[in-house]
Amino acid sequence: MASPTDVLNLTNSNLEQYLSSLSSSPSTLLLLNSPSTIAKYIKDNKISHVLFDCDGVIYRSSTPTSPTLIPTLRKLEKSLSISIGFVTNSSGKSRLACMEKMVQVTGLDDTFRLEAFFPAGYAAARYLKEVHPTVKKAFVIGGEGLVEELENVGIECLGGPANCHGANANANANGSGYDFSVDEKQLEELEFDKDVGAVVIGMAKDFNYRMLTLATTYLTSNEMNSKNIQFVSTNLDPFDVIGPKSRRQPAAGCMVKAVEFAVGRESVTVGKPSEFLWDVVRKELEGENANANANGNLKLNLNLQPENVLMVGDRIDTDIRFGKNCGFKTAVVLSGCTTGEELAKMEREGAQELPDVVIPHVGLFCYEDGDIDLEKKIGL
Repeated sequence: MASPTDVLNLTNSNLEQYLSSLSSSPSTLLLLNSPSTIAKYIKDNKISHVLFDCDGVIYRSSTPTSPTLIPTLRKLEKSLSISIGFVTNSSGKSRLACMEKMVQVTGLDDTFRLEAFFPAGYAAARYLKEVHPTVKKAFVIGGEGLVEELENVGIECLGGPANCHGANANANANGSGYDFSVDEKQLEELEFDKDVGAVVIGMAKDFNYRMLTLATTYLTSNEMNSKNIQFVSTNLDPFDVIGPKSRRQPAAGCMVKAVEFAVGRESVTVGKPSEFLWDVVRKELEGENANANANGNLKLNLNLQPENVLMVGDRIDTDIRFGKNCGFKTAVVLSGCTTGEELAKMEREGAQELPDVVIPHVGLFCYEDGDIDLEKKIGL
């Protein structure tokens, strides 16, 4: 298993690639590679809230992205001037599962609040509840976390993980087990639940032809009045980067695009980079601040302004685009999907969605008192 130092070495390699790729032309991006430069940027830009992506930013697989990550998160959570949240397109996990993974990765079991986690599956549930409140049943392609979040807002789920049998719409007609295929005769004989009001798709590591067929039929069949069925996706990420060897794992966008192609219709995406996700985050954080103020624990102003938010992520197409769409300041880290060479290439070509700043890794945000010399120990 990789260690935080292994991940940090990859980050440093990406940083070296980035700097060397720009050796012939000056960088247009601000590089913040020390706690002091990050602190100055936050102060100068009046940042009151920092949103972090998780995979590739806080951890890779289950490994912290830096030896200094844990004291950094502990100190940020205790800060009275900055509040933090975690916004992830990992739709397979519920809010609770996201928090549990953060505790497992960091060992900080008394630090995080459930209300600070915003996975894409939670956004999908909020979207249907707030925008389409008449939807009471959904066909789901995705993991247990997505199903859990939908059920938490009163939406009954068909489908979901392939290992869920019985009443699951993915099971064989006799309930004997899961059938990954559907032939022409089986398709003609399938019975569909006419109470389904939405098809919701997220990351499904067991994605298969039967799921594709069922979703397609719900969204195109005249007998289902398919035009009135909502088509919702958690996110369109094409891949995730896994482990120290940076292997690509196909992500939710692959499943979503397969269904979109089959039905000739685009889904409504509610995870990053959707502005709807910011509506969810803003409402909850302002409500949380109001409760804190009522209890005499004043931390932040009640009115969160986009220009006072910093989005920190490792992907340009989701994290940085999300920040740009919502009017945030944006920072890309080099500990995840975006490599130094890719970032330099985008910069040379004048890409429209470049981040405002580059921060090599989150462990640079701040350390516990007395740990400032760690900068030198880890080679930055």
